[in-house]
Amino acid sequence: MPAVKNPGQKSNRRKRLFHNAVVFVCLFPGLLWGSSDVVHRAGLLYQRTEYAESLRLLAQDPAPDAASYLLSGKNYFMSGDYKKAIEFFEKALAISPASSESELWLGRAWGRRAESR
Repeated sequence: MPAVKNPGQKSNRRKRLFHNAVVFVCLFPGLLWGSSDVVHRAGLLYQRTEYAESLRLLAQDPAPDAASYLLSGKNYFMSGDYKKAIEFFEKALAISPASSESELWLGRAWGRRAESR
């Protein structure tokens, strides 16, 4: 005779999964929403021309996105490191290929790099 499953077993499993998901989000919010907060704070540093500090903050981002890479590239650009800037603008474009701002900054970086050779 086949074993009869407890009808509440499925419900308990769903509750445990939901509970684990809530705990994960509460313990590790940076993995889901950290990037926008990091980019915002790093952007404020960028606006104050504190490029090295902004880069330090962006390097701590657990889940960098296109905005994080774009801002890193802009920091490197403003610091005069055009090779690194190009690297980060290309990373931003790989994630968000339709970003005209990333294309603009990539073009600027290539131009400045060509001028400095």
